[in-house]
Amino acid sequence: MLLIRSSCILLVVFLFGCQSVPVYKTQYILEPPRDNQGRSCVLSCDVPRQQCSASSAVQQKVCNTQQQAKTNQWQLCLDTLEDPADCQEPEIKDCSQVDAGICEVTYRGCYQECGGEIQQRRICTEGC
Repeated sequence: MLLIRSSCILLVVFLFGCQSVPVYKTQYILEPPRDNQGRSCVLSCDVPRQQCSASSAVQQKVCNTQQQAKTNQWQLCLDTLEDPADCQEPEIKDCSQVDAGICEVTYRGCYQECGGEIQQRRICTEGC
């Protein structure tokens, strides 16, 4: 009886331990302004968003290039020095975290100022 109870407890712990934590993302539904002036205003929001996105892409490329240079320098140090402990391992920065999201936040603010409405919906994308 004790063996069955222990087995059941282990099975429950195993099953709950294997479940992944849900991952959510926010989806934005943009409803355009009703009048022509508002719709024209929304079009003007696109230029700064495109400029911001382009700037973020450049920042990400620069970050990637810098990270690659640091990694190459460290590898060269490891290859040329007798004692690898003399080489300082570079701090690795996650270049994917260059914030392009601010571009969309700014765009949504502009969109609302022009009379558009934005609805948010939270959607589970993993481990639902």
